[in-house]
Amino acid sequence: MSIPPDVIRKAEMQMKRKAPDDLNGEQHKTRSKNANAAASSSTSSLQFDYALEKQFRENSVAGFALTCVMHRERSAMKEALELLRECLDDDFTKISPMKMPCKAFAFLSFIDTNCDGETNCKLLEVMKRVMRASRQNVRFLERMIAIQTTCEYSEDAIERAIDRLRIDGGWSKSSSSISSGRSSQFKSFAICHRDCFSKALSEDVEKWKSRAVTNAVAKAVSKITRIDKVDLRDPDVVIFVVVLAVNDNFGIKNTDNIPTRRLGLSYATRESKVFTVKSKGIDATNLNHKE
Repeated sequence: MSIPPDVIRKAEMQMKRKAPDDLNGEQHKTRSKNANAAASSSTSSLQFDYALEKQFRENSVAGFALTCVMHRERSAMKEALELLRECLDDDFTKISPMKMPCKAFAFLSFIDTNCDGETNCKLLEVMKRVMRASRQNVRFLERMIAIQTTCEYSEDAIERAIDRLRIDGGWSKSSSSISSGRSSQFKSFAICHRDCFSKALSEDVEKWKSRAVTNAVAKAVSKITRIDKVDLRDPDVVIFVVVLAVNDNFGIKNTDNIPTRRLGLSYATRESKVFTVKSKGIDATNLNHKE
């Protein structure tokens, strides 16, 4: 059955019509203004930044790891961006999604274009503000974990990453200040490990499991900092360890498609309210409700 030509012409003309104005003629202008404002915002883009994957493999990235309701990763990222808009007070921060091969999990990179070497402190401060912000509209985002640095899974790499965190005010056992008798502000620590990729990956799966990763990081914390007491009930500081991964396609057909994995690390103090101690262990505070 063919469609009459006059019907087709009317449909085409309808599609070309200008957006209707309201009584004051302002509706179209308002829409355009809002669209331009959203496009210029440094934290509004939800397009994946594939250039970050190279940096992830070769160097280190910072940002926020998100856990969320299954199949609602994009909605969770939008909610996270709204929270971050409330908590960022400058125009120098660029936040972009980085694609990760996992469901109910997402990652937002955090780049300070006016970097002055204090990105670590800035990430921690943003997380504190997120915990204080109103979260009434959060439906799909469950947890947000700051990632201050990433590293390969090796003893030396983990030690260097722990040193970069500057957990104890930047002091370490190797620092010359140890002889000054300066006492640590933290007496105990615990580790919160999260791996959303272990079920999907088969290569060296045992290596990335909680016990192996936790032991490796705990050893590095005791060696690099002056905090050597583990407390799972009321720790002064919690070190978050999140397994991150990106696909290794490189434009080449790869039937195995084994992702590149890295450890994402950060820390949080008891006063920050970023973590919650439960009977089953320590986890990032749930943003869906007050715990």
